[in-house]
Amino acid sequence: MSIPNARSEHVTRAASWPPRISVRVRVREMTWRARLRRVITATCLSTVVACSSSPAASPTEPDVAPYLAGRVTAIVRAGSSASVRVEANPNSTTLGLKAVAQVDGQTLVLLPGRVVGDQRSLALGQWVRVWFDGAIAQSYPVQGTAGTVVIDSTGVVPAGS
Repeated sequence: MSIPNARSEHVTRAASWPPRISVRVRVREMTWRARLRRVITATCLSTVVACSSSPAASPTEPDVAPYLAGRVTAIVRAGSSASVRVEANPNSTTLGLKAVAQVDGQTLVLLPGRVVGDQRSLALGQWVRVWFDGAIAQSYPVQGTAGTVVIDSTGVVPAGS
């Protein structure tokens, strides 16, 4: 029978320590943390990209139907705002939906091609769609502040028509 060498016994103990299970747990834990870090990074990056305003992104009209679609029949400008009369049936004085929309700096005005304009982009004879923002006076014609105005045609009616 041989006497075990103290040095070889020490090497055997050191090679088996720490147990293999704890090494695997550490590897799994690091992998889990790395995956979590990647998920958090991807989420943050996609949120920043989605929330950043891009000059290439074109504004769009609201998802709901417009309150009124018709022809611009009168414009009264006052500084940076304008009162715009829009009539669904401009040939009738008593029939059809008519509205006076206050267009100001908060109103989104979209020209054909979804180019952003302002109240100065509006002209007599244009076909427009109007979405109101806030309360509407239920008079005839209805009156309110326009939230969005989409200009569908740039045709202008000559003076005296």
